[in-house]
Amino acid sequence: MQGELSIAQAREGKSLTTFDRASKRTPWQEDDQMQDLTQCLNGRDRTSLTSTPRRSDSKVVIRLALAKLAIRRQANPGKETMDLYASDLMEMELAHVLSALESLSCRRRAEGETAFPDWATVLEQVESCRIRRVIEERQAKEKAEREELEKHRREHPEEYVFDPEEHVRFIAEFRERMAKKGIDV
Repeated sequence: MQGELSIAQAREGKSLTTFDRASKRTPWQEDDQMQDLTQCLNGRDRTSLTSTPRRSDSKVVIRLALAKLAIRRQANPGKETMDLYASDLMEMELAHVLSALESLSCRRRAEGETAFPDWATVLEQVESCRIRRVIEERQAKEKAEREELEKHRREHPEEYVFDPEEHVRFIAEFRERMAKKGIDV
């Protein structure tokens, strides 16, 4: 398997290297923790993204994601580039970084675009993933609140019966409050 990054090399921050196929062992089988991180990176176990990994584990995962990006886009960034990107990406939410790097690696390169994306493109994609996640979380929260309200309405219909007397009282109180503010209703 050409282009695989061994565990030791990822930890040391080395660039892409060749892996010997004859041994039939992937570097990930050497370490159970690394295998879990690799599964997380490959999207098989997204639940581990929600827990906070150790800082060194995050750096390895980010290095692997950067290596995956480089392989998919047929780039060969230097060690310095990989180190710089990995250290800067460490400051950001891991789930957003992984999502951004995955989407960048699957996107077709534009005419004249470099194989390995520039830093501004990576930052833009991470921010886009962050915004998308915030919107999805907000929508999920609103949906849960609507479902809870509907459930409450079904279980307690007596609380939602229209009472004309209460409506008249509400309108009177509203007019009083507006009158105090000098607003004619």
